[in-house]
Amino acid sequence: MTEIADRIKITFDNVTKVYEESASLLQDADSLMANAGYRCIHGNTVGTEQSKDINSPEWWLAPYVSRYYRSEDSPLDLKGLGIVFVDLDFKGVDPVVVLGCFRMKQDAEGGPVGYRYGYLRSAWLSMVPTREMGKVMAISEKWGFDKGVVQAVPLDGIHDLASLQSRAIDPLLAMSC
Repeated sequence: MTEIADRIKITFDNVTKVYEESASLLQDADSLMANAGYRCIHGNTVGTEQSKDINSPEWWLAPYVSRYYRSEDSPLDLKGLGIVFVDLDFKGVDPVVVLGCFRMKQDAEGGPVGYRYGYLRSAWLSMVPTREMGKVMAISEKWGFDKGVVQAVPLDGIHDLASLQSRAIDPLLAMSC
């Protein structure tokens, strides 16, 4: 193999490892949320966005991953947990875990309207320059919800089930929309 082929292989191995570790974290979060009475509303699908546009190769990789949850008790409240890898310009950032609670608008039958996987990423990154790590911040109506709050914590502070519980799940469960 050539030097460039070796570098490409190492890069893809590293990206795959990041995605595998992120999937593990999200699966652990699913279990903890289920124990608290919240079910993930999109099954085994991870929320993200990707493009296959030849002119935008930086969009080919997932810029974030997210999972959204509801409880039977509060069907209009959508709680989410996600990991953000890049900013809105698709430039790498220090990865963060973003937590959020969104009070969804109602459809004609009184149920919640649809949601977008990108709520957490868009809400967190659009708060420039007011976003502050660890602080719960209110967001106004946008993208199909009436109101919401988000909070971010550094990904590197979550290294086991106990830190996932204390740094992400407990704060997420405590959030009210």
